[in-house]
Amino acid sequence: MLASKSESTWLGEQVRNLRKLRGLSLEALADSIDRSVGFVSQLERGKSEPTITDLINLSVALSVPEHIFFSPSTPADRGVVVRANQRPMLRYAGGITDFLLSPNLAGNFQMQMTLMDPDSESSHELIQSGCIEAAYVLEGEMELWLGEQYFHVKAGDSLAYPSGTYYRYRNSGDSISKVLWIYSHAKL
Repeated sequence: MLASKSESTWLGEQVRNLRKLRGLSLEALADSIDRSVGFVSQLERGKSEPTITDLINLSVALSVPEHIFFSPSTPADRGVVVRANQRPMLRYAGGITDFLLSPNLAGNFQMQMTLMDPDSESSHELIQSGCIEAAYVLEGEMELWLGEQYFHVKAGDSLAYPSGTYYRYRNSGDSISKVLWIYSHAKL
């Protein structure tokens, strides 16, 4: 059985993993939340506890909703299991909702489920992928642009593309689409 982590340690790991995922230095994050580098370092190591204002500022600086910092309900689940009713969620304007399926943001890959309302899209413009991305369409359909290439994928179809690819996607169907995404940060 894995040893449970304290609330402070778990929170610190989430902050550190998000900071690294966003490519921020300790100094840059400290500046953006108006705190010292020492405070952020101690927070990441579970040696300091943030105020409510700190958490709000961290969520803005790291571009995540505040509730992502809430720990799972049971210490035994932390870093291993994400319960269906406790998934961190990020809702975007325009009808797309992402759910983090990975137990944390550490490691070489993350899993995410995206729900897309009919006629919703990731962006009007192509976005550059920062990692290797793969997807499996669980329900519905999705239009996908990879640079100049266009694909129409449906439930049961899967896809993958390398880091650095410019992409965008859209639900062109009449019902909600559900897509499982895998993001790999591994160096091949």
